Amino acid sequence: MTDLECVILLVGGFSWVGCAVLCGYVASQKGRSVSWFWTGLLLGVFALIAVAGLPEFAEEETREGIQDQQERRIPEDPEPQE
Repeated sequence: MTDLECVILLVGGFSWVGCAVLCGYVASQKGRSVSWFWTGLLLGVFALIAVAGLPEFAEEETREGIQDQQERRIPEDPEPQE
């Protein structure tokens, strides 16, 4: 293996790991799981593009939405009394 090939492999490898680190960082800033690091390690720049396109995850809004859904439920029919 020539020196040029070694340099290309090293640069490519560091770039790939860099994408994984950036995926984890961007995901954590958006309130997502840091497991995006592993996705970035697997898919590289494609995972970085995907996580960058995701909306921010707001846990409070999700909780409010669940509470609203629970309040909107139709109450169950009472049992008929004889």
